[in-house]
Amino acid sequence: MDFKLLTFIFTFIFVVSALVFVSLTAMAVIDDLNPTTKEEALAAIAIAEEDMQEMVDSNFSVNAVNDTILAAYNAYERAEFAHLLEENVSGPLLEEARSFLIGLNYEGFSYVDVILYTNQVTELKIEAYDVYDHLTVLEQKIEEYKLEYVDTEEAKILLDEAYQEFYFERYTSTREIISEANLILEDNRARSTALKIVSISGQNFFFKHWLEISIAIIILIITSFFGYKYYRKKYLERKLKKLKSEEISIKQLMKDTQRERFEKFKLSAPIYNIRMEYYSRRLNEIRSKIPVVQETLIGIKKKGKKKKSKTNFLNRLIPKKTIKKRVKRKVSKKKKSPKKKLKNKVSKKKSKKRK
Repeated sequence: MDFKLLTFIFTFIFVVSALVFVSLTAMAVIDDLNPTTKEEALAAIAIAEEDMQEMVDSNFSVNAVNDTILAAYNAYERAEFAHLLEENVSGPLLEEARSFLIGLNYEGFSYVDVILYTNQVTELKIEAYDVYDHLTVLEQKIEEYKLEYVDTEEAKILLDEAYQEFYFERYTSTREIISEANLILEDNRARSTALKIVSISGQNFFFKHWLEISIAIIILIITSFFGYKYYRKKYLERKLKKLKSEEISIKQLMKDTQRERFEKFKLSAPIYNIRMEYYSRRLNEIRSKIPVVQETLIGIKKKGKKKKSKTNFLNRLIPKKTIKKRVKRKVSKKKKSPKKKLKNKVSKKKSKKRK
């Protein structure tokens, strides 16, 4: 029972929808069969001219709209002359219509063509105002983002390009430029907000842990200062060692070259001269570099000794002998017993009585 009820409901819905579709199609066919009248065509042209005047008042460029309205007037004239020829009207109008439509298939001309052109004018007007609204929104967005310290220079350049394209009625390219400018603005805003978040969080972290950060920075400066001196010293020592070893090897090579030239007679004079010239030039370079490296090493070592000597500043001011005497006196005072003190007092009294 339930299954039959469901099938009945679905069948009823299908039939109703089919009837609605057929009726709408029939209405559309009837509208197409009803031709556009002369009065309707003239009214459409008048509305198109009002739209053009509205665009002119808004300082819009209307070249494309004006050309479309002219095409609508031409379509109206063709339809008018075709209508005269169909009705076989006599007189000068018939001759004018024949001369105007000579060589053309005037049977296809109707006032419907006028409506097509006027509809294009309406579409151009709607698109122009829509693009202009997008331009206004983009300009306001640039001003708002500028107050938020967002980079808007590239977007301003694109805005000028968009206005230029809008002036030449290239609305598609204007939309593309507007979308590109919006993407650039959003990207720059995202970057600026990220930088603000990082800076604010960094400031908060520094204010919370300023003592630890200051100590860490001081330690880092001290360690880097002494570490630089230490590694500088090691580097110079390695360089000096390398130069000296190279000096020894070059001397040995010079001896070997002389032996091959004068004892074994394996080298010719030109090759011998080239080798000896190269070895002597390199040896002179090494000998000129070694004293410079040694002097810098000595200077670093002297600075280290001066720092050590500063710690012993008091020891340098007070002689070692005086320090030893003071230490001995302190030790002797501690070692004296009370019995010895009494004997000294008694001896002092006896000496006074004798006097």
